[in-house]
Amino acid sequence: MTRTPDLLALLHSYQDAINATPASALLEQTQSLLADANTVTDGLLLAGELPTEELKQLAPTLVNLSCQEEHHELTFSLLARLPFDAGAEIIVPEVFRLLRKPSSDYWTVWMLARLLHHLGYHNALRHIVTATEETPDEDWQMVGTWITSDLLANNSSESAETPRATTEQDCTIE
Repeated sequence: MTRTPDLLALLHSYQDAINATPASALLEQTQSLLADANTVTDGLLLAGELPTEELKQLAPTLVNLSCQEEHHELTFSLLARLPFDAGAEIIVPEVFRLLRKPSSDYWTVWMLARLLHHLGYHNALRHIVTATEETPDEDWQMVGTWITSDLLANNSSESAETPRATTEQDCTIE
């Protein structure tokens, strides 16, 4: 069993190495890890050490990874570190880009809806519900019902109005 002083020394050594590495090098290493299916979890852990500006650059990749059950918790927490308005400008359009892909199935819609809910982008969720109501795809319609009953029904009053609605105004699924 490892002693506490040894663990603390290891932790300090790790922090010293992170602090000594330029943010651009950390970002590059993180991108490399995230690009390999075998090292995605390592990349997500390293992403947790990135400053906000570098984390913004990873947002599209993180949104994509949030659709995978095994990575959604880490990606949700990383994306939650971004300031609300900056996240809305990056995350919401990326969500709608993914939803427009022909390969987007009901699970993708649900995972992305959960991400938007977690981050507080409820206006964007309402856009998804509208899109699910207008589609002939029964699975998407089912997800729209889930969003309405499970995510939007229990929101606080702040979710009725988005602090920066203009960041979500061009989000359509066609």
